Amino acid sequence: MQRSRWIEAEEEIQIFKKEFLVKYGIRLSINYATVNIKLPHITLEDIYETCNEVLSLEFPTGVVTGSGKRAVITDGMLTKSRIRPLVIIRQLYAYFAREMGFGCTESSAYINMNHSTMIYSHKEIMNGLEVGEPMITKLHDKMHTRLMYKYGSYKENEGSNPSRSTEENSIT
Repeated sequence: MQRSRWIEAEEEIQIFKKEFLVKYGIRLSINYATVNIKLPHITLEDIYETCNEVLSLEFPTGVVTGSGKRAVITDGMLTKSRIRPLVIIRQLYAYFAREMGFGCTESSAYINMNHSTMIYSHKEIMNGLEVGEPMITKLHDKMHTRLMYKYGSYKENEGSNPSRSTEENSIT
């Protein structure tokens, strides 16, 4: 499928999800699968850069904190803060890295975090998507769309990283 068709399909899916939510009050989570499309391997740097792109596009003037103050994002997703959108972006990094076959140790080392944080982050995104948490769903969908636009289907990278062990695959 050509890249423009991916974007068109993605837009139709987003419209359908919104209409379904309005009509039935149920938020859908849709998983994508593709076959026979040869694309370059996505690196941790690609995931990191895409996270920062989504962050800067969604919050160009900074993030409003719980106290109503505006926090400026100086170091992208690595800004040392527990402000919810920044936390979710970091968790999405862990989620997409794991979905593409990178191990927790190597993906955490790339952004200087603990590997157990990566495991927890992946679980948090999975849980948020399952219950349809709005901010997680919105940022996940933006990230997914950007990765598909830039690289095609990120699912193609699954299993392509030989450093991912069987033990890491079984962590839930």
